[in-house]
Amino acid sequence: MPTTTRPPRRRDGRATRRTRALLGAAAATTGLLAASVVVAGATPAGPVTTAASGGAATPAAAVADGVIPAAIVDRYLARRPVVGSVTVVDVGGASAGDRILAATLQGVVNRSTARIYLRGADGQGGTVDQYWLDRYVDEGLVSVGATTDLGGALDAFAGEVAGFVVADAAEPWTINAATSIAGVHGAVVAMPDQIADL
Repeated sequence: MPTTTRPPRRRDGRATRRTRALLGAAAATTGLLAASVVVAGATPAGPVTTAASGGAATPAAAVADGVIPAAIVDRYLARRPVVGSVTVVDVGGASAGDRILAATLQGVVNRSTARIYLRGADGQGGTVDQYWLDRYVDEGLVSVGATTDLGGALDAFAGEVAGFVVADAAEPWTINAATSIAGVHGAVVAMPDQIADL
């Protein structure tokens, strides 16, 4: 009969701190392995091409090249309800503070239905955002009612915002706290230098 060893225990029968830490690490490792298997199963084989490597420069080309499986794109679009008219807010080239302000404005305004679409927040010069906007329009899911900048969006939707919560980019943790608080109260997140404009 094989012998088994039990984790070391204290006299009162509870596991030691070291044992609990090892079990926690084992559980975390198992979770990461399971997640990587799921991701690996959803990722096509072969190298991922980028514009820099001479490969797919746009999401449409990425779909055609197999970087994004067409079945995933089709399934994602099939689940989207018809939204109607959206205001496209161009945040390309905006500061990090402006992008946070725009994203939290989008969160407040889009609570009931999508009415703001941010273009240029993708970190890819707006190409990914524009691809999806074009795709949504082509599928008849949305129509573009207006295109504006952040200032125009703030003017247009100011009546729907309850206020603002201040975060400090010098203390990055305040951004997470501010977005949580703003979400609860229907507010936007602003940096100290933006307060005068609100």
